[in-house]
Amino acid sequence: FSALSLFREINKHQETAIALNNIALININLNNIDKSISFLNEAIQINIDYDNMFHLCMNYNNLGIAYKTIHDYENALQFFTTAASIADKAGFEMFTAQSNHNLGSVYLLDNKHELALKYFEKSLSMCREIGIVEGEVFNLVNIGIVYSRTNDYISAKKYFLSALDLAQNDLRTTLTIYEELFRLNEESGKFNEAVVYYKLFESVKDSL
Repeated sequence: FSALSLFREINKHQETAIALNNIALININLNNIDKSISFLNEAIQINIDYDNMFHLCMNYNNLGIAYKTIHDYENALQFFTTAASIADKAGFEMFTAQSNHNLGSVYLLDNKHELALKYFEKSLSMCREIGIVEGEVFNLVNIGIVYSRTNDYISAKKYFLSALDLAQNDLRTTLTIYEELFRLNEESGKFNEAVVYYKLFESVKDSL
């Protein structure tokens, strides 16, 4: 917070906005959501004043994450949509892809599976187009989860295995995929395959 105080004192407005955003992220991780929202709103006002669209996208996405954390889906959707709109108009493809993924994640939490799928697929297409492999993996996993939750186990497995091929050394994502494949096979009555994925899940879990 000392850096924030210094930037405010010497009227470094852009640096102040960046510091506010970073402190807000820390507070989100600490579950101090009210504080994070306050810091982000202050950062947003600075970036509006200085017409900094790049950092505005970042602020609105983080504001959406803050509201999603407390299950305020209405506000989360509003701010992710704002971020997506700004990013799209400014040509910030990475932020557009991220914002669409975030929108999908809210709809998934709210059990609105068709809308979740729509935004995950849109984000997946963009991630593939601009070469963001990590984003591609996250979208593949979430599309798999949508299909799994709607009992389309064949499609779910296809997306989980595609994500697994790309996850490589990302052990935490691999762990999630193995867990989902275990659940999918258990729910669809394929108990032998379920056991295989459960053992893989436990193996990766032990290595973390």
